[in-house]
Amino acid sequence: MRVVRRVFGETGIKQDVAIYGENEATQLAFNVQGLSADWPNALYTILLQRKDDQPYIAAINLTPDPSGFVVYTLNTADTSYIGDIFAEVQARQNDRLIKSWTYAFAIAGSLEDPSPDPPQPDPPSWVNEILEAAHETKEDADRSETAASISEGARDEAREHEE
Repeated sequence: MRVVRRVFGETGIKQDVAIYGENEATQLAFNVQGLSADWPNALYTILLQRKDDQPYIAAINLTPDPSGFVVYTLNTADTSYIGDIFAEVQARQNDRLIKSWTYAFAIAGSLEDPSPDPPQPDPPSWVNEILEAAHETKEDADRSETAASISEGARDEAREHEE
């Protein structure tokens, strides 16, 4: 499965980030490079507020990746995610709020209801070649078994005529 990373650098600009049902296929990456230089021990919390106006903690005690981004994998399997969503990224050190940023994004509705199970990735072409060869080998074995059975039946019939 592909994972799409959506990078947030500026606040105040709403971005369309995913489609309903693309469960855990979208990563939200929040740029905290400037703050992490000044506060290297800061931990980050991500709060999300869906259309039902109930903010909740989506992730807590995150540390930036080596490139200076805090990353959260978005779950869009729930229909309550469709529409506008607001995110707040809070930087905290020693249980003290240092800074926070707010972002707006949207999850689009899909044209059909997504499957409850995530799709399986397509296997590499060499896997298909091996599966085809195994299928051909089984067909050859079945033909050999049929030929052996016919041969054995003919042999038994020939013995009966000799007696």
